[in-house]
This record gives sequence, structure tokens and C-alpha cells, in this order.
Amino acid sequence: MSKRIKILIVDDELVNLRLMRSILEPDYDLCFAEDGIKALTEAKASSPDLILMDVLMPNMNGYTACQQLKADKGTADIPVIFISALGDFEDEKKGLEAGAIDYIRKPISVPIVIARINNYVALINKTKEVIQNNDNFLFEQSLIENIITRMRVSDYQNLFNLQILEIPALNISGDIVLSAIRPDGGQHILLGDFTGHGLAAGICAPMVSELFYRLTQEDLDLENIINRINYRLYKDTPAYFFMATSAVEINRSRNQIKVWNCSAPNILLFSDGKLKQIFKSTYLACGVDENIQVNVSEISVKTGDFIFMFSDGVTEAMNSEEKMFGQERLISTLIEHINHDKPIQKIKEIVQDFIGKTKFGDDFTLIKLTC
Repeated sequence: MSKRIKILIVDDELVNLRLMRSILEPDYDLCFAEDGIKALTEAKASSPDLILMDVLMPNMNGYTACQQLKADKGTADIPVIFISALGDFEDEKKGLEAGAIDYIRKPISVPIVIARINNYVALINKTKEVIQNNDNFLFEQSLIENIITRMRVSDYQNLFNLQILEIPALNISGDIVLSAIRPDGGQHILLGDFTGHGLAAGICAPMVSELFYRLTQEDLDLENIINRINYRLYKDTPAYFFMATSAVEINRSRNQIKVWNCSAPNILLFSDGKLKQIFKSTYLACGVDENIQVNVSEISVKTGDFIFMFSDGVTEAMNSEEKMFGQERLISTLIEHINHDKPIQKIKEIVQDFIGKTKFGDDFTLIKLTC
């Protein structure tokens, strides 16, 4: 059974209060006030769904009371209807400018008043229904996001020698960072950037995470794992859905790496404080084509070398002048970070200072791997 609508009636004339009570009490819960000041107090105490208010009243008139109701966050959303003997156009205009949704002139026609109030009540009920449905949706969305976030994490996750910066554009990121140690001691690291961002983008992350961690523990090499992930995304997701992929495999001795780049931003290798090599994309994103044949780059590294992988939300972060942070600025920032041993958090602060008050338009993820 739905809750009855509550209406606050504000009028200094007892006869008017009695009339409104007689026509509305059978269908609505009523509360009353004799002037504008008492109306403000009653509105806060009773939280009515609708206010019917006279204009000419002692202590505080209806116009002023309406303006104060609208200025208070606790009562601003309560619709107000003026019922007044003041019938000029300017009076009605003043009432609407004060924040009222309607203006009914006295003497009233009971059938018209009832019809107009019923119309507004129907709108109030529909608004409540929409709000309730939205609250239910937000609760369910939050629940799903929480489940997805938990499912992305594995007992086999191992972030050895990794530092990660993440700023999701929405509650859940469309980027995913996976890292695990193989039984032979090698390490697999994968950064995936799904189409879009938010819940829709993150929905496939648990599937990719499960494949990555399970196959790593089965001692498959990273190239085979990427192929398996690609096939599952191609087979099980819509044609427009894909995952840009950066991936690195480092051997147990940590002196040899293999690098894969599938439509992701350039992967950067730094050595001796300088940019040593850029690994560009060599194939389509995972999920675009049934068969993936990525050119693997294999290179020797030494202790103290650094590999940076990042999603396009980093370089494409845009300021109010619509200028992007860009790769060149990022490389300069990374060199400064490495040579002056600055905390990785400083990189995020530099990007945030660049965009100012502008929000990130895409998920921001940056990984630093120490060899």
C-alpha cells in the first residue's frame, strides 16, 4: 500500500482552512499553518509533499515564505501552489518568480482545485517512483561493481617490483592491471584497457583476470595467454568491444624481457636515467580478430632499468584549453621522476596540475616495473 500524500495548507483565514480540509482530507494527510513563519517551521517538521499557500498573511507573506523555502536545501524541492485573492497578472508572475509551480485565484472552484491538485499529486507520485527506481538501480549497480572489483583480484596476484597509479573515470575502472609469478619464477604483467569506461567497460575484467592467473599458474608463456584472452573476447563479447593490451614477460633472472603491444600506447623502457627504447603497437586490440599474431619484442635489461606501461587516459588527459598531456610531456615527467628519485605519486600530481579543474575523461592507469 502506497503512503498517502501529505499536504501543508497555509492560510490565516480559518474559513479557508476549514474549506480546504473538507475537500482534501478524504484523500490526503493534512497539516496546517496560519502564516509564513509557521509555514517554514511546519515544512521542516512535517516534510509535506505539497504546499498550498495564501499570499496575504500576517508576520510573513506567502511570497517571502516561498522564497525562503526554496533557499533551504531541506525544503527546496517541495512544490508550492499559491491560492490567493490577488488576481492580477503581476501578482501571479511574482508568485511564480518566488518559486511556486502554480497560482490559483480566489474565490476557488472546488472541482478545478481538486483536479489541479490531483494532477500535481500524480506528478509527485511518478517522481517518487522514478527516484525509487533510480535508487534501486544505483544500489544494484554498486553491488555489481563491488562484485566485479572483487572478482578481478586473485590469490595468485603478485605485484613484485610494481608501482601502480590508478584514477578511474567512474566508480569502476575500465582498465585492468594483472601481475603474477610463473612456477619457473618468471613474471607476467598485463595492462588491459577495455572499450569505454565504467561498469560496461569493466564487465569482462573478471573473465580476463581468471584466464590470466589460471594460465600463468599452468606455466603457459605470456604469448599463449594473450592468444587465449583474445579468442575469448572475440568469441564472447560484441564486435565493438575489445581490450587494448600492453604486456611484459620478465624472466627469473630479471635480465630478459618480452614485450607485446596490441593497440595500446607506447611502452617505454628507461635505462641509466634515459629513454632507451619505445615499444609501439604491432597488432589490433584483443577481441577484434579471431586470430592474433603479435610481433614480440625481446630485449636484455639490467638491474635498475624501468619499464612504464600506461593507458591512453594518461597521455590524453586534457586541460580546459583542450590540450592533451601528451607522450612528450609524459616522457619528460618520467625522466625527472627517475633521475631525482621522486615518489610515483608525484607523476599523478603533475598530470592533475596540468588538467586543473577538468575531470579525467578516461580511466588513468600507469605502471612502473623495476627490472
